[in-house]
Parts: sequence; C-alpha cells; structure tokens
Amino acid sequence: MTESPVVLLSSDSDTAEADSPLVKGHEAHAAAGEALICACELIMDDLARRERSQPLKGYTSYLHEEEHSLLKAVNGLSLTAVRRLAALAGRKWPKWHTTDGAGDEELFQRGFIYHTRLSPAEYILTYEEPEVLSGFDPIGWKPELLLLLQGGGLMTNLLLSLDATALRRLAVALGLPNSGTKASLLKAIRSEFSGRQRTLGRSAGFLDMSMVLAALRQPSYVRLTVVAVRAFAIVTALLEVLGGSPQEYTSSTAAFRLGIIPKSLVLSKAGKFGSAFQHASLSTIPWLLDRGEYELLRVGLYGNHLWELGSRGATGLAALGRTIMNFVDVHLDDVTLRLESLEPWQSRLTCWWHLASVVWHSVWALERAKQWEQAVITLRWLIDKMPSTLQDPSRLAKYLHRLRIDLGHLGRQGEFKGILAKACMEEIDLDAGPSQQLESIVTIPYPEMSALKGGGPQALDIVVNQYAIADCGPGRSYGRVEAATLRHLGWPGVHDEGGLVRRLMSLLLWRDLIEDAEGRGTVVSPCQLHPGDLYAEGYLDRAVRVRARLEEISRLETHQLALEVIRASREVEQPPLRFVGLTWIHTSSSPGDQEGAIQQVEPWSPEALAGLAQCMGAGILVRVFTRILSDMRYWGGGMPDLTLWQGQRVRFVEVKGPGDDLSARQRGWIAELMRCGADAEVAYITEPGKKRPRKKKR
Repeated sequence: MTESPVVLLSSDSDTAEADSPLVKGHEAHAAAGEALICACELIMDDLARRERSQPLKGYTSYLHEEEHSLLKAVNGLSLTAVRRLAALAGRKWPKWHTTDGAGDEELFQRGFIYHTRLSPAEYILTYEEPEVLSGFDPIGWKPELLLLLQGGGLMTNLLLSLDATALRRLAVALGLPNSGTKASLLKAIRSEFSGRQRTLGRSAGFLDMSMVLAALRQPSYVRLTVVAVRAFAIVTALLEVLGGSPQEYTSSTAAFRLGIIPKSLVLSKAGKFGSAFQHASLSTIPWLLDRGEYELLRVGLYGNHLWELGSRGATGLAALGRTIMNFVDVHLDDVTLRLESLEPWQSRLTCWWHLASVVWHSVWALERAKQWEQAVITLRWLIDKMPSTLQDPSRLAKYLHRLRIDLGHLGRQGEFKGILAKACMEEIDLDAGPSQQLESIVTIPYPEMSALKGGGPQALDIVVNQYAIADCGPGRSYGRVEAATLRHLGWPGVHDEGGLVRRLMSLLLWRDLIEDAEGRGTVVSPCQLHPGDLYAEGYLDRAVRVRARLEEISRLETHQLALEVIRASREVEQPPLRFVGLTWIHTSSSPGDQEGAIQQVEPWSPEALAGLAQCMGAGILVRVFTRILSDMRYWGGGMPDLTLWQGQRVRFVEVKGPGDDLSARQRGWIAELMRCGADAEVAYITEPGKKRPRKKKR
C-alpha cells in the first residue's frame, strides 16, 4: 500500500505553494492526502511490528492472513466499493471519544458526537475490546448473547461493494441464476443470504460474517474480524469523505485528484486524525446520541438479532418488547424533551427510533403466540404514547392495520373506528407555508386510509393482466419472477421499483431541492440517498423554488427534456455531496448484459435516463415528482417493480407471483400513474401446472 498511495496530492509543488497564496481548499487537500498516506503507513507498520512481537496469550499470531490480504487489497477496490464499505464501518462500529477540541462544544451541545480525536493505530488495532457499551442494565434485561459483530448489515454492504462479475461468480457458488442485471443479481443473492443465515443459525446460535462466508465456501472473500474492521475503517473512511472523481482506478499509477472536501471532514497531518479545521468529523455518520443513548443502541441491535432468528427468537423478542415499553414509560418525559430538541428527521437516527422498531417487531411474536390482548396493548402503546417524531405514515399505517386485525380476533371490531379517527390527521397543504409554523406532520396517506376504512383503494380502476410464463427460474430467490416477466414482455427495461424515476427527480431538481443540504446540516452520511429533511416539513421550506422549477420542466418538449437531463447530469457528475444515486456509469464504458437486446442499455447512465424522460414526457414526470414530494416517507417507495421504455412509450409493471398481492401503497401508485396518463398495470404471473390462489379483491 505504501508503494502505491491511494491518493495523490495536487500537482502544485511545495515551492510554488510557498511563493503564492493558498488556493481555497488547497490546505485541506494537503492535510487530507498526507493523513491518508500516514494512515496506510501506520496500519501496515503497526501490524508488521505486532507480527514480530510476542502475541497475546491464546493467539498464535497478531495478524490473520485474511486481515493482511484485506489491507493489501485496498488498492484493488473501486472507489464505489471503498466508499460503501467505509460508510458501513462508520455506521456499525463507531468508537466513543470525548470532544473537547476547539469548536466542538457547540456541536456536542446540539447532540452530535464527533469523532475528532481518534487514537493512533497502536491503540485502535488491538484484540482487547474497550469497556462494553451495553445499555441492558438500565432497562433491566439480561441477554442470552451479547453480539459484538453481526452479519446482517455487514454482509449487505459487502455485497453492495462487489462488481457484476463478482456477483455472478457468487451466484454460481450459491446455485442461483447468474444472468441479469447487477441489481437483480444483488437482490437474489441478498435474499439467499437471508435464508441461509436463518438456516445456519439453528446450530450456531447466531451468525456472524465469518460463519456465513465459511458456510458458503467462499475463500476468496476475506474474514472481517473486529481488528480488521477497525483498521479498514481508518483507511476507507478517508476515501469515503474526500469527494473527487467517482471514476474507478484504471492502473496502479492513476492519480485520484482531490476535488471538493466537504465541511463534514477535514483531517490533520499528524496521523492521529485530530481536528485540523472547525466542525471536522471523521465519522461517516455522526450519532445524535449522548453516552447513555449510544449504549441503548445495543438493545436495538439485540432486538434486531432476535427478529432475524425468526421463530427461535419469538419468545425473547416478545419479552424484550415489554421491557422496552416499561423502560420508556418511566423516562417518557425525558425522551419527549430530548426528541423535541432535535429536528424531526434527526429522530430517525436516535436509539429511540430503533427501540420503537423492536417493540413493533414484538407484535409479530405476540401474534404468533396468539396473545391478542397483549398485541393490542402493544399497538395502542405505539400509537398513543410514542412521540409523534418517532412516527411516520408507513409506521402508523402498519400499526393501525395490525390493530384492526387483532381487535377482530378479540371480537372488538367496533373499537377501531374511534381509534382510527383519533390517530389520523387531515391532509397537509403543501402550499401553506414554511414548516416552522407546523407541528410534527404525521398523516395517513389516502391509499392506507381507504384500506383501513375497509373501502376500495381507489375510485379509479387499475389494470390487471395475467401472464403464463413457462419457467420463472429455479428456487424462490428474490427477483426471479420479475426477471422472468421482464424477459417475457420483451421491452427494454429494469427491475428497480422506481429507482430510475427517483434518480431523475434528484437530477432535475438538484439545485432547488438538494444542493443546499450541506448548509442546512441535513447530510450526516456521504452515502445517504437524499437530505435528511426531504420530507413534508423540509419540502415546505423549499416549496416555492421547487414549484417554479417544476413549472419550468413542464414547458419542455420531449427532445428538450432529454437534453436537460444530459446537461444536469454533467452539472452534478462530481457533486459536493456523495449521494449513492448519483454515481454515473456511461454507456460507452459499459459492456452490457449478455442476455440479449433487452438489457443492452446501461440503465443507470445519463443517456438511459434521458431516454426514459423523453418517453415519459414532462407532464407525467412533473406529476410523479409532485406526488413523491408530497410525502417522501410514504410515496418515496412502492412504485411498480418494472420500468420499461421503448420508442416513445413507457410502461410501469407491478409483478405478483403466486400467493402474492398488492399492498395499499402499490395500489395507490398504480392508480396515480394511470391518472397521470402513464401506462401502468399489475401483472399476475402463473406457471403452467401451478395454480394461483384465488384473490377476493383486485
């Protein structure tokens, strides 16, 4: 690593720098570059020194071969892979550090923990864990197993870091189809991993990263131990936040020229990674927690572990849910005051959001045991007692839906109407004014409200078609039915659940909706898909200029719209904010899929987006964007599985295999697309020789 630095500094020489004024940002470039090189040297030198010394009792070596391979492989990773793994390391294993540096006190008082004083590698690369951050003692819970390293989130991010070739090799090893787009391969493999985790966990108690990889017999993928994760976090977190070109390395001598250094991170030169500039942060996601809340995250992680265990964790999950409810009841006033001190979007980053998720998951465990009364009590607690900042439309709708069912089991259906009326608010007028004049906004979207009232989901009928497809592929992996339907329909397109449309929205509304996010302080991770406050509250602050931009777009002819997409893609090709959705892949450098003409276009390229926009037309685009922005929490998801376009036409197809049916949100989206004038449908798939269960409703 030290022979071929990952980052090369600006070509300006030190002499020239001394004789001329510093260009804005040049000092930050030099500091970040030197810190990165120093980090690589520190890690490798420290590991080599440990290898020569006497290892700790019980270890034959300080350095695992896999860890050495991991560190050496950093130069071989693409920037996309490095950024995603870095974000993982920052999210899952933040180290606790006090913040007494200049300028940090104000940030700390606002609730941010900034990792401004990371120790040198000598203290970070150690097998001895620091004081356990538990959080179980305050709530009076004794877990059967305290997890230090889980496989779920880590595995997901590792898979995201693989390129299409690696995913195909892994699919073959797992016995899955190795054709299709990168997105379809990723979804199929993630589904398979989830199933195998539960199967393997029966004998292992719980499943960590190394156990998954060993069970899958994939020796080419290294084992990430706690030590390796810490070391890798130092190296990769630097690349994660530096900005610059998203291009992959083409050779070992290619320079990665630093482009824009976000304010969220500027590093020192000394290798200790202290704060060199005001408001600097090494963490890829600052935690909106104090020490006690930070420790309570352990409870949330353990609850998620019980949820992943399925039936084997149901009893413990139900008990943990009740324990959390009792704990929050005692501290409810303090929790409410704490959440009121934060912006609404920030509440989703706190431990209280995760604890509410554990309580919600415990409802499933109670229903599984047919404890309907306790399930109703738990749901009423989530609806009535949880602060509104811990609610969102999707969550509230799920609570109410399950409550209606569980009250039915108890023969108390008549109670639901009053509960529904009390829990719901009227629609919010997005033209009303800035969000400072409003309380926290939690509305039940009309598809969910209609379903909860027992009526039809829409006044407008939706198109339902049935297709007989001879072979949807082996097994039951995620995406196989969608991929088979895409081939059957014969149109170019992707299985992306609206991803291309949301990307078009980010692109065309970048200046008016997203560009100010850094100044607003709503970017806490370079890998987030959109600013944290891009919901109804935050949209109201931007509504005037967004509406003006949408009006401008609505007047564009189709060819002008395509040119505008290309222009905008060049404008944000190297944005100051590293959103996952805006890392471009140009069709000229993409080999294309090997299946045939259907997948020849690279769907994530600006050229493909321009073609899609031209097929949709400005009128449909503007109406779809408006619907998404009306409630990003709800309408940001649920779009049809397939987006297909050809000639001057675009189709949106929601695919349902045997035994599957539409959710209220999916029904709402299909009806909305039809109102906009788009070609949208539900495709029920049957395989010859197999009967699809009869559905009572369409």
